[in-house]
Amino acid sequence: DGCVVLEVEAKNDRENPSHIEPFSWAMKKQGGGVFIAFTEDALSAGEGFLLLPGEWSDSIRRPLKNDRGTQDYLFRIKMIPGNAPGMFAVYITSAMDLNAAAAPPAFAERLSGMKNIPTDNFYGRFLVREGNLDTALECTAFDFGWHKEVILDAAENDPFDILVTYHPQLDSVNHMYRSVFEGVAPASDAEKATAAEAFERTYRQADDFLLGLYDHVIGPDTLLLIVSDHGAVGFNRILNPLDALEKAGLAV
Repeated sequence: DGCVVLEVEAKNDRENPSHIEPFSWAMKKQGGGVFIAFTEDALSAGEGFLLLPGEWSDSIRRPLKNDRGTQDYLFRIKMIPGNAPGMFAVYITSAMDLNAAAAPPAFAERLSGMKNIPTDNFYGRFLVREGNLDTALECTAFDFGWHKEVILDAAENDPFDILVTYHPQLDSVNHMYRSVFEGVAPASDAEKATAAEAFERTYRQADDFLLGLYDHVIGPDTLLLIVSDHGAVGFNRILNPLDALEKAGLAV
């Protein structure tokens, strides 16, 4: 019937520390888009949502069992058009149990009800030269939007004296594109242009985020510190010390 079922299973406990139950997404082409549901039965019953090429879903709240019982997980899904007619990819954001990641419980409940969702750092897979930069930067925008929503909520409901907010987006762009941007690694003109665009657009998102803090949170008596987590240099090859240790029999 043209149905495709994507089984979601974690490879190890590091990927799935809360031991979320295995689950799946069922999908089929419908018209010019793709219809997606939680299960094949739901798909057959028409219980799902239709995505068109280039379109993101709204936040999807999905209950899943884990070590602490049944929790709601939030996802967003995008249908990415392919390079040939009829070809496309479906991208599903990573999910987080916000009730396990935040405290106190009342604050965690407010996080789960927010419009935006945290996208973590899994969008980095798109930040390779062959990837989809637009989708990657849409994910970073979701993440910046979520942090802003969290901060504004906390400022209103739990006034704070100190706020620390961390954003890996600039770090990801730096790791993926610095060597190309600086001309250290061989790259085509198109790759260099993509690297420059990635830096430009990501830093503009960070600037917009800071501007939002100035508009709504930072006052005349606020001290703002902007700090990087590390520096970096461009490189043109990767050395994995584990390879040498394995050859020497020192990684047993």
